[in-house]
Amino acid sequence: MPENIYRIGRQELKKRLDKILKEDFPFGIIINGEWGIGKTYFWRDFINKFAKENKKIKTAYVSFFEAESLSDVKRSVAVQLLSKRIGRFIRFFEKIDFHIKFHPLNISVPFKTLFYLTTNNLRAIICFDEFERLNPDKVSFETLIGFISLLKENNSCKVIIIVNENET
Repeated sequence: MPENIYRIGRQELKKRLDKILKEDFPFGIIINGEWGIGKTYFWRDFINKFAKENKKIKTAYVSFFEAESLSDVKRSVAVQLLSKRIGRFIRFFEKIDFHIKFHPLNISVPFKTLFYLTTNNLRAIICFDEFERLNPDKVSFETLIGFISLLKENNSCKVIIIVNENET
């Protein structure tokens, strides 16, 4: 990373995030720093306070540390966002693995995926943490970036990526 580009302190970052997260446009931000400096703690503390002050905000948090597949990542985002809308109902279906078949095409779609695909224009704040720990044998970088782009461009989401660029 080039020196002295966007190096700001925590208070300035809070101020900028507070302002930009209230805007009505999608974007992506990277919070970069060494392991152990408190990036995740900072984000969780900030977003919890922000969400309390902005009740209609939908948020999701995904750590790539244990991501087994892109489907796991999608499911985690969908369940977190939808559970805030319809509570226990979606959490119940998260545990059930059944499919809805569409005839005559004979296409089988998991119920959870159907919920996910029907949520257009999510307008949510989604944080992806530990990007550098993503296992490329389990989740391809290109496919993941495509998914993140879909969230930002097609669903008007604000995407935060927490990473240690020195470990990627």
